[in-house]
Amino acid sequence: MDILDKLQPTKNLKRLEVHGYRGTRFPKWVGDSSYQNLTGLYLFGCPNCCILPQLGRLHSLKDLAIRRMSMLETIGYEYGDSSSRTLFPSLEYLEFNDMPCWKMWHHSRVSEDSFPVLKSLVILDCPKLEGDLPSHLPVLETIKIERCNQLGSSLPKASSIRKLCITESNKVVVHELPLSLEELRIHGREVTNSAFEAIDITLLTSLQTFDINDSSSVISFMGDCLPTSLKFMSKEKPPTQVTSHF
Repeated sequence: MDILDKLQPTKNLKRLEVHGYRGTRFPKWVGDSSYQNLTGLYLFGCPNCCILPQLGRLHSLKDLAIRRMSMLETIGYEYGDSSSRTLFPSLEYLEFNDMPCWKMWHHSRVSEDSFPVLKSLVILDCPKLEGDLPSHLPVLETIKIERCNQLGSSLPKASSIRKLCITESNKVVVHELPLSLEELRIHGREVTNSAFEAIDITLLTSLQTFDINDSSSVISFMGDCLPTSLKFMSKEKPPTQVTSHF
């Protein structure tokens, strides 16, 4: 029995942070369904773990952040709650960060009823991640994807998205952007071109921040003027050109 087994807390636990755990698997109590008061779970710097706990059993979980798990290759099979159609019914914030070996996020056990209140999805520094992201996140407001060079997924569909940031993740496909978008930051040639093939910028009537670079195409704002809602605009690295047609 390792030290994390011995430290099993009471069932009233509301927040759990695990830093620097050296075991290959988490003890069974991490992810046990009896922890119904647990709203925040943070697993940081667990370099030897190759599988996550059964997180799908934590129905009250609101915040989940997983960082620096260098041996983890797949996520999804350990959701672990076949009795519930809706996984993560309370989860609002989900982050994966600095996971160099993560290759696949499996969704075969995830119904469209899952992640019903997820507002923020953050994926940073996962250079081997491929495949698809969850496609149905109905109340998602923020997507942040940075330095995920192999991720070729389309963005989740959500009419509520307000903030979108894609940096150095050129295989991500942008088919459409919601009219509710307030902040758009896209850094990388291919993904920038993909975004502007899919939208007419004048439809983004809520846009306040617009930040682009590394585009080889001419980005044209069609219509009489830039969106009146726009408060900040940044463009870097020629030959990108920004024009306004009157």
